Amino acid sequence: MRLIVDAHLDLGWNALGFDRDQMNTVHRLREQEAHMTGKGRGRCTVSLPQMRAGCVGICLATLLARARPATAPAGAGAKVPALADRGRGKVILREHLDYANQAIASAMAQSQLAYYRLLEQQGQMRMIRDRAALRATFADWSNGPAPELPIGYILSMEGADPIVEPEQADWWWDQGLRTVCLAHYG
Repeated sequence: MRLIVDAHLDLGWNALGFDRDQMNTVHRLREQEAHMTGKGRGRCTVSLPQMRAGCVGICLATLLARARPATAPAGAGAKVPALADRGRGKVILREHLDYANQAIASAMAQSQLAYYRLLEQQGQMRMIRDRAALRATFADWSNGPAPELPIGYILSMEGADPIVEPEQADWWWDQGLRTVCLAHYG
């Protein structure tokens, strides 16, 4: 079996934004959400046990939090409506994703990073910061999936909103961030 690299997983956002325990199987998560309404509820597609079973040993794990666009409505109308109540207007706002400003988006991204770090402390994941860590992860996974292997992750930011000032780029790098998509849909 070959090692699979998933180039985009919102593990932290799913855990914190949707209260999904990534240590559960996808089947269990779907059971827990079967009674829930809302976009994506009861239809999750990833968890750490399923990644291991599928030999997904490395992923780009995202930090995902957007600052509300300046073109979004202001005042009382600026409240992010429930998913079912949103139109297809010029600006699409998302619950658990769009925040009032970059400072809040930055704090939410930092909470997702804290989640990844906790998973590291528990031996579930391993941050890949350089070639040596990438090579080590490939070597660990060379014999196929194993329940005890940590999943390697390259920290990625989906939309640069959490970087409040350009000077923060170095700080985020020091925290392990290795890829940044400058913009995110919406």
